[in-house]
Amino acid sequence: QNNTQKPDDNIYSGINTNLISNKSIKMIKKLTIISGLLLMLTTSCTAIGSIFKAGAVTGIVAVVIVLVAIVWIIWMVSQKS
Repeated sequence: QNNTQKPDDNIYSGINTNLISNKSIKMIKKLTIISGLLLMLTTSCTAIGSIFKAGAVTGIVAVVIVLVAIVWIIWMVSQKS
């Protein structure tokens, strides 16, 4: 009888189940899923926060440019008078 395990889509297929109980394997799977979800949530929140910060800076720069343009136009009109 051949004791080699057949490869499948399970990422834990390489674990020798004779050494680790099924309960431990299930707990490892749950912890892996939970930690993966937490990592994705933390990363996505950081990314969204960075996007909002960049948007705020872009908005401030745009407002400053518009204000400078308005002041420049008023100054040009007042110079012609």
